[in-house]
Amino acid sequence: REQAKQDDSDEENQQIDLSAGQLLIASCVAGSIAAGMDTPADGIKTRLQNGQGNYTGIVDCVKKVYATEGMRGLFRGWTARILIISPLFGITMMCYEMLQRFFFPHTQIGCEMLDEDFASMRRARLHYVDKQLQLRYGSQEHE
Repeated sequence: REQAKQDDSDEENQQIDLSAGQLLIASCVAGSIAAGMDTPADGIKTRLQNGQGNYTGIVDCVKKVYATEGMRGLFRGWTARILIISPLFGITMMCYEMLQRFFFPHTQIGCEMLDEDFASMRRARLHYVDKQLQLRYGSQEHE
């Protein structure tokens, strides 16, 4: 019974390698979402860099753009930005993933790698604390 549970959890934790086309589509979708969400910040940055209008800072720029143009002003250039960023991001991430698989086939990536790094740091820190406690209090027990 426990073996069946372990087999089920192993199946759930297995990673599926996406094809190049699937990676491209997934990356383009992610790039579209990121570009769409970032459009107001990029628009404000561009206005501040170009010196359009008399803005005293970021908050002032957002207030003035919203007051004069509304939400439409904050999302100006949204379509063009998505059309540019989406394929760029898609191609970049697909190439990165495919090259990662080719050059480092047995390397873990993403959250798994970070989890292992943090776990090893915690183990090292606990080992250090344990040694310090043994040095400090271990000698007192024998006295």
